[in-house]
Amino acid sequence: MRPVMSAVQRTRALTGSLAVVAAAVAVTCALPASAATSPGASPGASTTATDSPSPSATPSASVSPSTTPTTTSTPTPAATATPTVKPTPTVKPTPKPTTKPKPKIVWVNKHTISVGGQYLINPDGFRESMTVENLGYGNNFTVSTKTPAKGKVLAFPDFLYGCSWGVCSPHRKLPVQISRDGNPGASVSTSGHPAGEYNAAYDIWLEWGPYLTGQPHGAEIMIWPRETSNVGSLRGQPEVRIDGALYWEIEWRARNSHGSWNYVQFRKVSQTNSLNGIHLNDFFRAAEARGWASPSWYIQSITAGFEIWSGGQGLKMYNFWARS
Repeated sequence: MRPVMSAVQRTRALTGSLAVVAAAVAVTCALPASAATSPGASPGASTTATDSPSPSATPSASVSPSTTPTTTSTPTPAATATPTVKPTPTVKPTPKPTTKPKPKIVWVNKHTISVGGQYLINPDGFRESMTVENLGYGNNFTVSTKTPAKGKVLAFPDFLYGCSWGVCSPHRKLPVQISRDGNPGASVSTSGHPAGEYNAAYDIWLEWGPYLTGQPHGAEIMIWPRETSNVGSLRGQPEVRIDGALYWEIEWRARNSHGSWNYVQFRKVSQTNSLNGIHLNDFFRAAEARGWASPSWYIQSITAGFEIWSGGQGLKMYNFWARS
């Protein structure tokens, strides 16, 4: 027979049961979330918490939400970043010191060298073969032939501007009439004093008309800046001042198998290796004053070179220019 409990006893029993439940809830809330959801957690504690009438006492970890199963997707492998390869710096080699190449040596024995597209280098060995040396097709030549002694001029290696016996320099403005020539001029430098007989000279040919070939018949104006002691006419001729300098002035009638002409020689009293920037009209006027030239004649050529009687190997001429 089941004993009948009094009201006091039922009250005490209910109170004890609530105390036990409260203690359990307190323990559950005191645990961390991982412990509340651990597989080892007591099912009874979770049920007891669910049956608790107090909402605040319900642990969030014990509530099992309704979950919809999701399709497990294959994880996309993360892209592997390719490391940027830094370019290897190019080490420039230390430049080796370079030496300037020597100019090419050109041997000239005929009209072959053009200087600046304006002048010609002319060996002009008219009585004896002549070869000159040119460096790099420049404005220079050196006599490389040793001329034998025969008692007369054998060669005239020179720079040529204009026309001589049908050979003409490029881009020339000659022939031009003296009365219309403007202000013709010339310049040249020389060096070397080898053994032999020779002179340095400008040689300007004047012709009656604008002819380009053959022997001119007007006048030959020669201007000597220097010569060896045993070459040239006897000194003592009249001195004239031309273009600011003193010259001996000599003239005679020259001739050959091709004709004759007036030969006019101006030899500088104070010799010099260079005769630069001379004004040719001053020399023409001096010749015209004596009836040796005419303003109606034409300048056929302006040359500068060496008249060689003998020797002369090593003579140098450079920096030539002429204008008309």
